[in-house]
Amino acid sequence: MQAKLKFLPLILLVSLALPTLASSQESDTTMGRRIVQSECTRCHAVELGMTGPDPAAPNFTALARMPSVTDLSLRVFLQSSHRSMPNLVLREDETSSIIAYLRGLAH
Repeated sequence: MQAKLKFLPLILLVSLALPTLASSQESDTTMGRRIVQSECTRCHAVELGMTGPDPAAPNFTALARMPSVTDLSLRVFLQSSHRSMPNLVLREDETSSIIAYLRGLAH
């Protein structure tokens, strides 16, 4: 019985932290969705099978499902300038939120 009580503080701490971690992830994806809708949908489509205003701009859901698209590849892409895209200057939390949102589209 004492062994079980020994881990009680740890169990309580973890159980209190889990909702916070879940809401943090949810707010990351919510912020990412907001940024994508305000900045990226000018050219890109998000919904699978749809084409955005610029037919040359890839669909985000299709892009997110590509095996080569990883958190690292998205981070590098979002932090690099491209001739065919507006030069967005994103904060670290904005970049992470966009990545969380795009990775969620893969499922």
